[in-house]
Amino acid sequence: MSSGGSRAAALISSKVPVTKPRNGSSIGRAHLGGGESLTIGQRRRLLRWRDSTAIAARAGVESGRLRRFRSVARLLPCGLLAVVLAACDAGGRLPVYTPVGEVPLASAALRDCLSRYAQQRGWRRAGEVVELHCNHPDGGGVERLEGIDRLPNLRVLNLAHNRIAATEPLWSLQRLEDLDLGYNRITFLEPPSAHLSLLRLNLDHNAIRRLDWLAQFPRLTNLSLAHNEIRDLRPLATAAELTDLNLERNRIDDLAALAQLGQLRWLDIRGNEVAELAPLARLAGLKSLIADDNRIRSVAALATLAELDELSLAGNPLESADALAGLANLRVLILDRTPLPTVRPLAVLGNLQRLSIRKLPKVGCEERLALRRELGADVVQVGAECAGGP
Repeated sequence: MSSGGSRAAALISSKVPVTKPRNGSSIGRAHLGGGESLTIGQRRRLLRWRDSTAIAARAGVESGRLRRFRSVARLLPCGLLAVVLAACDAGGRLPVYTPVGEVPLASAALRDCLSRYAQQRGWRRAGEVVELHCNHPDGGGVERLEGIDRLPNLRVLNLAHNRIAATEPLWSLQRLEDLDLGYNRITFLEPPSAHLSLLRLNLDHNAIRRLDWLAQFPRLTNLSLAHNEIRDLRPLATAAELTDLNLERNRIDDLAALAQLGQLRWLDIRGNEVAELAPLARLAGLKSLIADDNRIRSVAALATLAELDELSLAGNPLESADALAGLANLRVLILDRTPLPTVRPLAVLGNLQRLSIRKLPKVGCEERLALRRELGADVVQVGAECAGGP
């Protein structure tokens, strides 16, 4: 059951008093205020109808089920149903029945976008809108999000390339699973309480410095924070469900918090100030690590990552490749622009499908071409500086 449903049930079962008639009858009435009241039987039926709607919403607003619910819901005034489901709109309707053109969005750009998107898909009611993409890469676009909570069944929302700074209206969307807010003006997220449905969040190219808000998203599996101003990763230690994490182009120099992310499978830390990879040694399930353009000298900590199949270390001051020789599952290895003294230890990596050793100032072409002959010309890229090499 949704968190909204749980709150409604609690309201009816504990906060609404049930009084017994003077004649001792076992049929009481729940008083709702404003002169309206529900019998216990009506209350139970409302709870069943609420659950039907929640199930229909989870299934993507199945039209048949909602039609059946609508026919029953009309038997009672909206003021009573609101206790169980949600507040009515200005026309006395539940939000899911509001015509798309009447959803009270504060942003004209968002209204236009919703209208076009719904028309393309034949959606007429707010409850049918389960996905929305509204992007303005050429400038302008959405600034305010007030009213978006009137699309209660949104699961996928892409608002990248806009002018959004405040995100609070989004956190009323209790079914939202996939949210893209890349290329906006966000410095901080402000969810008032835990948001339990969000699984994927993209905040690339904003101005985020702090991650304190992460504790409010305990179910996140995919998080992208590329091109921000983040230094402190300690709040990430609580994001235990993360499998994919992008921290490209920030100001990070300490990865200690990542040692707690045992579910992590894909990690991008390129373009930071990282010198020490030791915290990653505990990520036994890590399959892909992109760590270009950092300050990494030693890769010894990676020797225990037996599941690693993609590794990119281009542009680091690497001193040795010896520890990489034990990573038998590697399929992709990028070592361009590194001062490695030799690449001979890599000859044992027979599962490689791509090995890039271009622009290695300390390794001559003869050695690189010899490795190419051993592992295959279709596998090893030696660079244009070596005659006959791609």
